[in-house]
Amino acid sequence: VMLVLAVWQWKRPGWVIPLIFLVMTLAGIALVLSALMEPSYRSALMDTVNHLNWSLNLILALVMIAAYRGGRIYHKLRDVQP
Repeated sequence: VMLVLAVWQWKRPGWVIPLIFLVMTLAGIALVLSALMEPSYRSALMDTVNHLNWSLNLILALVMIAAYRGGRIYHKLRDVQP
């Protein structure tokens, strides 16, 4: 599925796929934050490997925001040109 979406994004650049991945990334971050409230999961989530995953998810969210903004600008510019 990821490969098909990547090919689709490559052939038809847009803002839909970055928005889908941004929502999925933010949902994952929200799920981890809600799991921190549970004491039994808290110690496992504070492991150093999970700190790396947290930072990568935050970077991915920033990249998806930039890709979404770029896709929106692309569509606006594409619609303006004759």
